Amino acid sequence: MTTETVVLNKDARVSEALSKMNELRIHQIPVVSGNEYLGVISYSEMLRRRSLQLMAKVENFIINTPTTTPSTDILDVVKMLRDSGVNALPVIDKKKLVGIISRLDILRKIESIYDLSGSRNSQIMSDNPIVVEEDETTDVAADHMRDMGESEIPVVDKNGKLSGILRMDSIVAAVKQGKDRVRYGEYIGYSDKVKVAAGSISDSPLSVKLFDPVKESSELMAKHNVHIVPVVDDEQRVVGIVGVSDILDLISPGEEKEGVLIEVSGLTPDDDDLYDITYFLSSKFTTKFAKLSGHNTGKLNIHVIKYKESGGIKYSIRTRLMSGNISMTESSADWNFGKCLSAVFDGYEARIRKEKER
Repeated sequence: MTTETVVLNKDARVSEALSKMNELRIHQIPVVSGNEYLGVISYSEMLRRRSLQLMAKVENFIINTPTTTPSTDILDVVKMLRDSGVNALPVIDKKKLVGIISRLDILRKIESIYDLSGSRNSQIMSDNPIVVEEDETTDVAADHMRDMGESEIPVVDKNGKLSGILRMDSIVAAVKQGKDRVRYGEYIGYSDKVKVAAGSISDSPLSVKLFDPVKESSELMAKHNVHIVPVVDDEQRVVGIVGVSDILDLISPGEEKEGVLIEVSGLTPDDDDLYDITYFLSSKFTTKFAKLSGHNTGKLNIHVIKYKESGGIKYSIRTRLMSGNISMTESSADWNFGKCLSAVFDGYEARIRKEKER
């Protein structure tokens, strides 16, 4: 837990929030009114909006998050971080904010929480890596990050080889310097839009190999303050991505039950219609999955990200399917929620059928 917590007053400006996040390389900051905790402001929430004014008050971007206490069991904290999708949880004691515990804090204390010694990157990685090419713009990179709900993305050269890691805070820094306004808003003070190549502002590459221990990936992310690390082959081509969320899933996998356990995160209690669609389509898929694979137990994680566009709400869905020796990931983005989720399940079905034909 970090006890020297940086906070913002609700009347602070977005420009101040961006400056602090960029300076400290953090992705969310608690917002308070006096001593009262109100919520957090985060990169991910600001990215979901197409209009972002630097002089707007941060109270307009506050999101509610679960909170924890100094006495909460660490495995319960891991579960809350995993299920909520947020990067950090405020620690509240007697209604006062006393600290914040982040996903990276968990990684830094991983040895006292979970034994990673038997786990390899190949077991938990996302095997459909999304990357950005060096000469693609920061617009494209930020779009990908927003769809994935991540704050970093691998950068590759024209031959598909890893050349760097692009952070969201690097894009924001370019915006504030007037190099790029990015599609996510008309930033006050910058009238000329200049395209910035992703490779020109990316950090040096970090990577691990397919059969390296997950422990090494965890240490690398904690050391360099990143939430993903690319998995590369012998030619430095990106074949997967290990993220903090993958390790949280490993630490807190849920109970093994008959049938496929479906865990949904990212939706609110008001999203009854989306829950109905999710469980209807998931039920159809898991029935088909059992027939195709012969597996009757497993786990399906579904994380939904909603963000506002000028035309309405767009959905990004990230999933992981685990059953026996099967570990797959699929993602999709679309304006139509049902179509988006169906594309995910169609992707799984096509891959499972292909595996059976081998």
